Amino acid sequence: MKKILVALVIFISLFFLIKRGWRREDRVVGLVAPEGVGVVSISPLRGMVNVLKVTPEVELWLPGGMGWYAADKVEKIYDQGKQEKLIKEMFFYNFGIYPEVIIPVTKIDEWRNTTKFWKHLGLIESGRFWLEQSNWLLKTELINTNLLVKKEELDDILARDFAKADLLEKNLRVTVKNSSGENALGAFVADRLNWWGYNVVAVENDMVKDGCEVVSQGGDSTKDYADSLAKMFGCSQVSNQTLLPEELMLNPGKNYASMIKYNSYVRAF
Repeated sequence: MKKILVALVIFISLFFLIKRGWRREDRVVGLVAPEGVGVVSISPLRGMVNVLKVTPEVELWLPGGMGWYAADKVEKIYDQGKQEKLIKEMFFYNFGIYPEVIIPVTKIDEWRNTTKFWKHLGLIESGRFWLEQSNWLLKTELINTNLLVKKEELDDILARDFAKADLLEKNLRVTVKNSSGENALGAFVADRLNWWGYNVVAVENDMVKDGCEVVSQGGDSTKDYADSLAKMFGCSQVSNQTLLPEELMLNPGKNYASMIKYNSYVRAF
């Protein structure tokens, strides 16, 4: 009896020790397959598992001069030198989602059967999924039409189900000042930030300049997020004490527009 009690105490202690190690942040994985692309977002804060599937014929924009490609061509682009960074950016610029990793699969729906998926999550988070999945809501969104035609629906779906939950909790307010000289680039950037989980409160045109800047108060509350934006957009960072602690400003300049080859996005639209 004593041995049973000791074993029970050890088991309970291990359970709570492991539970303390559970992450609050969303786990987001991008998928590429011959049939198209997809995303799996596991959000403990929401209590949801959200899956985004893009059908073969839907055209997606790849930055850096690549242009528009049907979703069923993305896997081949990924395979050409394992261009993981490019495909992550593809997900961001089309859906405001920046996956932790890109995993090739035979079919998007078979992500649960993919060893690489669970290996990436790790033993603790994989175990958590299987323990808690019955309490989490599973939703799948199918994208099967032109993204620009579907934009209003995407604005709702992406911000509600795929935005990073920790960002939504922070409610970081962002002003985008378009200093690139490119028409509508400010709105383009604002959409991606809103989908990502930021709260874009204003989009303005500014004096044209070369560089890109992320402006913040410089405090600890926004440091990680300012760093993340600076890395994503290739910006320098500037401190401005007149901003509130939860405020950020993003000024994408001409160099940013040139870097992503924004003109290949607008094409004939």
